Amino acid sequence: MKIAIVTGASSGLGREFALQLPNSYELDEIWLIARRKDQLEETAAHLPDQKGIVIPMSLTSREDLDRLKKKIEQCSASVKVLVNNAGYSIIGNFADLPLDRQLDMIDLNIKTLAELTYTCIPYMEQGSVIYQVASVAGFLPGPSAAVYSGTKAFVLSFSHALYQELKPRGIHVITVSPGPVDTEFWKVASGKDTYLPPNAARALDVVSLAIRDAKEMKLNSTYGFISKLNILLSRVLRRKTLLKLSSS
Repeated sequence: MKIAIVTGASSGLGREFALQLPNSYELDEIWLIARRKDQLEETAAHLPDQKGIVIPMSLTSREDLDRLKKKIEQCSASVKVLVNNAGYSIIGNFADLPLDRQLDMIDLNIKTLAELTYTCIPYMEQGSVIYQVASVAGFLPGPSAAVYSGTKAFVLSFSHALYQELKPRGIHVITVSPGPVDTEFWKVASGKDTYLPPNAARALDVVSLAIRDAKEMKLNSTYGFISKLNILLSRVLRRKTLLKLSSS
């Protein structure tokens, strides 16, 4: 049995990955993971042949994560695709935001991603793919999102190293680094129902490009000219200059 595991599958990029994966990979099941059962069921209802397996859980809960790991170990399946998409941000200065929320962000964006990747690798084979969802923010200093930018910088470095380490085993790792995307992410980050940055991309377009780029064995996938320009600037400008630009 070949399965895909998608975290954060209740909305946004995770939901879009779940909907698009059946068109590109031969899969028997797509495990949909997030906290909101009703929205996971809505995602599953749009998948063909009852492929969607709803697994409501909190990925920062030790008990829930151990339950997921045990399920992977016991099902004797091949993990064809892993999409590490679950994550969040909150906007504001580090010293002004609740510490517990920021530490939870580190746990979800970094610790859970690394642990789930480690858990799945033994069940992967040649042709398997790991999509690690990072962000353009991982390339740039992030005033007003210091912890989030730091977590995504980890995802970038970690995933790029895995790309090389897993290449001899035929497992491809691609880092998806979008700029702003029109999803619920911004509602959580800003605490405002209507906040959305200008020029936000559609989740459909970001995921479509990521899947195409994975087929071409690319290291990174970034949708949109502005996002690609920001990454280029991060490589050519001095750090202090980037800080001034990001704070202006």
